[in-house]
Amino acid sequence: MRRGNDFMGIYFLAAGGKPLNRARTLDRGHPVSAIAGYLDPADGERLRSCFRGQELVYLWGANREGSLGSLSRGDYVVDVKNKKVIQVFRFSFFSVTEDALLQEYVGWDREKSRVDRRPYRYIYFLSSPVSTRRTEKAYFQSAFGLKTNQNWLVGQRYFSDAEVAEALERTKCENVELLLGIEATPASGDRTSVVVSLPRPEARRIVTQVRASERDIVAKEPIAPPSWLRPLAEDIELLQADADNQERDHEDLVARFFEVLGYRRIREIKFRRGRIDVVISKEDAPLITIEVKQDWSLSPGSIDAVNQAYRYAHEIGTRYVIVTNGDRYIVYDRDNPVDGLGRRGYTYDEHLVANFQLTSLREADLASIVALRKGNLA
Repeated sequence: MRRGNDFMGIYFLAAGGKPLNRARTLDRGHPVSAIAGYLDPADGERLRSCFRGQELVYLWGANREGSLGSLSRGDYVVDVKNKKVIQVFRFSFFSVTEDALLQEYVGWDREKSRVDRRPYRYIYFLSSPVSTRRTEKAYFQSAFGLKTNQNWLVGQRYFSDAEVAEALERTKCENVELLLGIEATPASGDRTSVVVSLPRPEARRIVTQVRASERDIVAKEPIAPPSWLRPLAEDIELLQADADNQERDHEDLVARFFEVLGYRRIREIKFRRGRIDVVISKEDAPLITIEVKQDWSLSPGSIDAVNQAYRYAHEIGTRYVIVTNGDRYIVYDRDNPVDGLGRRGYTYDEHLVANFQLTSLREADLASIVALRKGNLA
């Protein structure tokens, strides 16, 4: 991180046009544990390496890369709302995404109908917001010599080292922090500022618990599957139309689903282990027992199938049990706590932690699917 007279580029972010979106992810931070599972494994690792302890993550999205590639970890990002400068963040990294999982979780554009929501391909990960004394957008317009350009900040704009050096000369500021109207803070790499106290997290569960105080009311209507699930959902519908389908076809759908979640056949996805249809392994130890049925009407009420799956899980010692037809996934956690006293549930209903259908997803189902990704299960 370059500081003081060793100049650095500055990134301006005009986020005033979407007040509900900014309230969800710029005015409010999210714990790493809440969002890491919505990223691909590589970005999840980057997130954990950039944010430590109880530090919160702030997010913004865009549909074009612009000058994001010019930014380095620790660079300043100036948050502008209409004509006012609200705060200054530190830049951590940005990701390029092909699905809207994280967007669905944080609630960007949730007030719009689903067809009117735009997926944001580029997502910024920001940290350490601080207030600024330079609250007038016009101050920076003048500082960068842009008085005659009323459209100098539309969306995002990056000012290079050379442009920042000229702004410092123009404003007679000795360093970047003075230009930005903030106190100097430690660089992102050795971050010690902005430590936020959070409640001690509960034991991780397979399903993210959604509180009304944290999110808007979850939509009940079906949603389109994300791009990475769409081909599988289409093949499920083809198999449903095939009157001659076999159980082995359903097992292949299950294997493809877990491949999408990051598991590999042979090493982690294993067929026909004894009487068990599919076993998902972690580091050569069985993790999930999966009982596969042809029955398209499968439900938690299919007690014979659930009993069978539980017997097999007990034999090989897996914590997680899934009963599925390749479309409907009924997920049980045999170690699921049912209260704050550490007592364990004994009935199937108390162990049930997810029940979703790939061809008829609800928004809340995405959290259950993400929780099944490789690396997310204990």
